[in-house]
Amino acid sequence: MNNEEKILKILESMYSDIKDLKQNQNQMQDQINNNHEEVMSKLDTLEKNEEAIKDFIINSDNTFRKSEEAYQFVQNVKSYFKKQ
Repeated sequence: MNNEEKILKILESMYSDIKDLKQNQNQMQDQINNNHEEVMSKLDTLEKNEEAIKDFIINSDNTFRKSEEAYQFVQNVKSYFKKQ
C-alpha cells in the first residue's frame, strides 16, 4: 500500500469519525432542546401552583378575618342583651 492510499484511508476514517461526531452532536442538541421544553413546562406549572397557593392564603386570611368580625358582632349582641 503506497502513501497516497494510506492517506486516503486515514482521510476516509477521519471523515467517518467527523460524521459520527456531528450526528452525536445533533442528537445531543435535540436532547437539550427536549429537556429545555420539559423544564420550561414544569416551571410554568410551578408558577401557576405558586399563584394558586398565594390566592388560597389571601382568601383564607380574608375568610378568617370575616369570621372574626362575625364572632365579634355576635359577642357584642350578646353583651348588649345581657346588659338589658
